[in-house]
Order: sequence, then C-alpha cells, then structure tokens
Amino acid sequence: MDKQSFRAQLVEWFREIIPYGNLDKYIRKTREGIDTNPHCTDRHANHVHYVIYTKQHSYGISATPTYLGCIASTMYYRPGENWTRGNDLPDGPFSRETWEAIKDRIIGYELQKLEPLPSYGDCAHKCPPAAAEWTPEEAEYNEARYELLRAQQRMEKAEHVRSGLFKKDEVTPCTRAAVEPELEVDALVEAQLEPLMCDNDLCRGADKHHLSCPSFREQEILRRNAEEQSKRKPKVK
Repeated sequence: MDKQSFRAQLVEWFREIIPYGNLDKYIRKTREGIDTNPHCTDRHANHVHYVIYTKQHSYGISATPTYLGCIASTMYYRPGENWTRGNDLPDGPFSRETWEAIKDRIIGYELQKLEPLPSYGDCAHKCPPAAAEWTPEEAEYNEARYELLRAQQRMEKAEHVRSGLFKKDEVTPCTRAAVEPELEVDALVEAQLEPLMCDNDLCRGADKHHLSCPSFREQEILRRNAEEQSKRKPKVK
C-alpha cells in the first residue's frame, strides 16, 4: 500500500463505525508522523495514531503503511493502583482482515457478564405441589380441609348477620323546607343604621360609615349579595 493512502483508508474504515460519520466528535488524533523518505526505516516516521472512547475504556489504534494494531486501556484506577490496566488487541499487516479482527475484539471487550439467576430450589418456603402430584390420601385431605374452611367462612357470616353487624341504618328523613324564606333586605339595612361603633375618625357621629372606611365596603358587599339572592329565589305566597 502507498505510504500516504493508508491514512485515507483508515479514515474510511472509521466512518463505518462512527455514528453519522462525525469523526471529529468521536475520535481523536494524538500522534502523527509524516516522512516520505523511502530510505527511512523508522516505523514511527510515517504513522498515525487515533483514540476512540467508550464509557469505561479507551482504544488506541496505530497504523503505518504496513502495520495496524490496537491497545485497550481502562478509564479508571483500581483501588490501591495508580495506573490504568489494559490489554493488547489484535494487530498485524495493514489490511481489512486485521481491521475486522480489531473491531470484533473491541465488541467482545465491551460485553458484560450476566449475573446468575437466583435458584429457588433451596427456598425455605416452598410452594405446595400441584394437584397432579398429590396422592389419593393427600387429595382427600386437601379437599376436606378446603370444605372445612368454606364452612367456617359461612358460619362467621351467619353470626354477623344474626348479631346485626350487617344491618343497614335507617334512612334519615329530610327536614329541609322546599322553599327557603326570603331574606329581609330592609331589616338588614335597619340593623346597620344603629349608632356606629367604628375606630375611623370620619365615621364618628354619623349614621353610616364613610366611603373610605373598610366597614362601608363590607356592608355594600352584604347588601348586594342579599339583593341578588332575593332576585334569584321565588317568593312564598
């Protein structure tokens, strides 16, 4: 493969796994060496290194015109350690086969073990066996016990009925008048015309509250409510 075409090929392979092809949002280029001197034998002179991340791991992928490899590393320290653990993933010639092997190993690296399902075989409170597993003696005993339980329930219900626990209360007759008496508006007004007992200086010596007095507004509200009630309710003949 050409010394420069491997970079474009690696980017195309990344686009196959990066969501929507947004390389800038999911991969990071950390190292790159560009040396086209054909006599240079240093493999780091012409190389590129990318890093992709998951929630718990990072994967560093290195590539040269003749090499492709990957190293996995954890994103956290274990208790008592000041370094991150990791593993070497598949590597080999820069080819499609090596790239597929790296992808498969990354998927396997991210898989989590399932917790074993709880076993109810040793449970202290075991369920009773099904009716099909009963012996004739057990079936007869369970049937008699069920009938005894039903008889006890009927007996308790009969005792409650006999003692009057289930007796319904008599219906209380309604004593409310069909038509409510009309509110005497004039009597209400006359009651309000008595000598005032108000702390407002403007109301002293007068037969009604001043317009600025809160009691005046309350009396007006009561008067209007009484008038509205007298208009809505029919008069008793």
